[in-house]
Amino acid sequence: MSAAALRSQLNEHISYMYATGILDEYYQQLQSPQDEGFVPEVINIFLGDADRMLNDITSLLSVPYHRAQALCSPYPDRLEY
Repeated sequence: MSAAALRSQLNEHISYMYATGILDEYYQQLQSPQDEGFVPEVINIFLGDADRMLNDITSLLSVPYHRAQALCSPYPDRLEY
C-alpha cells in the first residue's frame, strides 16, 4: 500500500473517531505541540496516573467481602448482588 493510500486511510479513521466522539480538541492539541518534550510529558503523566489508579484498585480489591458489603448496604437500590 502506498504512503498516500495509508495517509488517506488514517485521515478517514481519524474523521470517524471525531464523529463518534473518541477524539476531541485535546487530540488536536497533541498534534501541534508547543515544544518537543510535550508529548513525552503527557505520556509520563498518563502513566503515572494509570499506575496510581491501578494501585488504588488493587487496594480496594483487597478489602474483605463482608466489609465491602457492609459499606455498600446503605445503597441497595444501586447495587445488584
